[in-house]
Amino acid sequence: MAVKDKQIDQAKWDHFFSSRNRIEANYVASHPNYPAHDHTFIEIQMVVGGTCLQHTSHGTIRPVTGDVFLFRPGAWHSLKDVDGLNLYNCCFDSSLLAQELSWTVNHPLLGSLLWFVPLSPEQHSLVTLHLPSHELRRCRQLLDNLRRLANKNPAEAFADELGLLIQFLGVLGRHLPKEHIRSATSGRHPAVAQAIQLIEAHPAEQWTLSKLASRVHVEPTYFVRLFHKTVGVPPITYIAGRRAELAAALLRRTTAPVSEIGAIVGWPDPNHFSRRFRHKFGVSPTHYRQRFLSVVDDQHDSN
Repeated sequence: MAVKDKQIDQAKWDHFFSSRNRIEANYVASHPNYPAHDHTFIEIQMVVGGTCLQHTSHGTIRPVTGDVFLFRPGAWHSLKDVDGLNLYNCCFDSSLLAQELSWTVNHPLLGSLLWFVPLSPEQHSLVTLHLPSHELRRCRQLLDNLRRLANKNPAEAFADELGLLIQFLGVLGRHLPKEHIRSATSGRHPAVAQAIQLIEAHPAEQWTLSKLASRVHVEPTYFVRLFHKTVGVPPITYIAGRRAELAAALLRRTTAPVSEIGAIVGWPDPNHFSRRFRHKFGVSPTHYRQRFLSVVDDQHDSN
């Protein structure tokens, strides 16, 4: 089947949640099979019963009760061969990362959970972890409380929703593999959060180290040290990762030529685009698109 004939899904916020809310949770009993898709928002999937075959950029995983998957924008997955699957989804608008949650980049646990781990090249914008039973119960309580706020006035409920989300993220952060957690002595400087806000708002901007450092009023060499110590990668590497995430989403859900997608995300040179994308995802943009479409083909054939 030609690429242009494929239907590649993107899960959009207003398809599942109220457009009024920026943070929501839901519980799905007997979750059905679900085709390959990515997101415009952050999704956290927490398994509380049953299992399935979950296809991700990491390969095929068979989750069990207590498994948690965090998908940043750009990460894709699908659910197949479900068997009594019960799960919670906690989702929030990605704009929170550049605004209300931008401070988390300086936190050893939350920075690792939301930034350092998923943005590392080997993770492909995905975090996996497992919760023990007592923490799973705690998270269910938090998400049930968040669910109850869904129909409240958003302006009145937002502070409560944000508080519950931060508590939930805190539990998850405590159960990251220890090797993924940054030291609490990591440098903390407001310039790093400011830089991330700029990059998140304008990822295709032709950023240079000097330009970005000047925007946050820090000397370039010192800025590199601050950023690397806090986020785990240099600023230019971080920018490349975000561009690759955006490119991956476009490769999956559009039929635009690879060279055009590179230009859209800020890499007008096709060869440079291919090198940077391969560094992030391990394959060329063309092969990435083909591999994703092969998963879609398998799902279509099985339906």
